[in-house]
Amino acid sequence: MSVLCSTLAKRGYVAFNIEYRRGRVKDDLNVDYRSAQHYASAYRGCQDVRGAIRSIIKRERQQTEPYRIDTTKIFLGGASPGGVMALNAAWYSNSMVYQAFPTPTGFPTVQQALDPIDADFYFGETNIEFKNKIKGVAVLWAGMPIPFSYSNNEEDFFVDGNATLKPLIAFHGLLDPVFPYDPDDPDQDEIFSVPPNPPGSSFNYNRETRCVITSPYKLEGQASTIDMINASPLNAYNILNVIAPPYPKSTILIAICGMVWAARQTVILGTPVFPIHKHRNILHSALPFFSRR
Repeated sequence: MSVLCSTLAKRGYVAFNIEYRRGRVKDDLNVDYRSAQHYASAYRGCQDVRGAIRSIIKRERQQTEPYRIDTTKIFLGGASPGGVMALNAAWYSNSMVYQAFPTPTGFPTVQQALDPIDADFYFGETNIEFKNKIKGVAVLWAGMPIPFSYSNNEEDFFVDGNATLKPLIAFHGLLDPVFPYDPDDPDQDEIFSVPPNPPGSSFNYNRETRCVITSPYKLEGQASTIDMINASPLNAYNILNVIAPPYPKSTILIAICGMVWAARQTVILGTPVFPIHKHRNILHSALPFFSRR
């Protein structure tokens, strides 16, 4: 990711390579299952990216560490979990975020266990608005969690949640096992909570007690119950086409290739130019589109 940021910086952008809290116990059981530790780690990362955006805006406003950027024109990008966090920050309202982290009835919600998604952990205060300043998103091999209750009409999740949809560029591997791309399957991938323990293991994948704010974060106890849709960029492409008439279809680019590449940071760009283009190629062929005009 640092190479990508350097390439963009050479083209005139101010690029921030954002680190986040990523510690978790790896599920390593079945790609269809997600543990409480996985969800808690993803939620912390989403908090960190939102906090980083607010902090960048505040520092530029105060001119204490001027980046010389236009904070009304921010472009987000990321690979793998970094892409998930970029989409979360750009598209998801707070209510949508909480729905994307399942909590069984009668137990503390994810925001009660780990604090609100716009937590007051950062230099940038929680009242700094950034949604309307994000002008586009670019992701590599990423996805979006959508509650299974919306599996038949995924676009309704974004309508009901008052999503702030932004133009999207998405690169995705045809053989990606984490965010499967299957044009014949509109739901892409179904995710279950509470993975069964491996033989001989006493670890509780259903409960996270470390680094919590008030109380443990717990998932429901039915491993056979579908909880979420693990939506690939193909879903996002279709959702934008259905419910975002203000954005012409020409503003949506999805490039598909057979690559598998792992990078985890989230990229925040200042003063970007969003390309109105449609292309099918690999990453290096897309970089010229980011040049200034």
